[in-house]
Amino acid sequence: MLRTLCLAAFFAAIAHAKIIVAVSIAPQAWLVDNIGAGAVETLVMSPPNASAHTYEPKPMQMAKLTKAAAYMACGVEFEKAWLKRFERNAPNMRVFYTDAKIKKLTLSPSSRDANDNQTNRRSGAIDSHIWFSADATRLQAQAIIDALIEVDPANAALYSKNGNDTLNKIDALHSELESKLKPYKDRAFLIHHPALGYFANEYGLRQLFIEFDGKEPKPAELAALIKSAKDANISVVFAERGASPKVASSLAATLGAKVTPITIVSDDWETLMRDAASALIKAFNGGD
Repeated sequence: MLRTLCLAAFFAAIAHAKIIVAVSIAPQAWLVDNIGAGAVETLVMSPPNASAHTYEPKPMQMAKLTKAAAYMACGVEFEKAWLKRFERNAPNMRVFYTDAKIKKLTLSPSSRDANDNQTNRRSGAIDSHIWFSADATRLQAQAIIDALIEVDPANAALYSKNGNDTLNKIDALHSELESKLKPYKDRAFLIHHPALGYFANEYGLRQLFIEFDGKEPKPAELAALIKSAKDANISVVFAERGASPKVASSLAATLGAKVTPITIVSDDWETLMRDAASALIKAFNGGD
């Protein structure tokens, strides 16, 4: 009798075991956590406080990855260096490209303005910060719903329900931010690392940025940027939280502006988007 009960408990545990789903960056974890709630354990390969450009996964992460059922890729630079290695390390893991239907923006080194589309098309530098777009996040959400149903059909109903709830959250937040940012249409902001191009594009703003492809501007580019910033009455220079870029501080001094930290990566996507909107609105109103 005891043996029968133990076996029943064992098979019940197997039936309810969560699948492991890996993601590259923390904002994707918000999607997988919401859509897979109750059936999925999310493994973030590049944590929020790490650079997705230079971070090397720890041995413990690599070991856990071998047990993953799926990897939700999103096109960040981190994946260029690591995704093939991950696939070799975890041959049974399915890789899904959740950014496949997303139209990527490109960045312009000459104007350093992510909304200068003519120059952008010539530059060919892809902007991978798609999590700052509600539209792109919605497309990723749908891709993750479909992927989870494919790898774990037993929980299809759960993924569909959670997925619809997640899509509704994304739509509600998008409407909220559209309303809040509508009075600031065509306003420009200045940021050190060009992470808010999708956000700017989606809500009718202009992103001016200092760094391009990890490099600071050349003298002529800096002079043009200073002119653009002065013309736009920039009073705040945003810098990624935790970073201390000297050029941003120097440029802020030249403009009579202040450097304000801003969070670029978080596993709470809704708060990340709201905080970005609040920081920009504060900057547009003089930074007070």
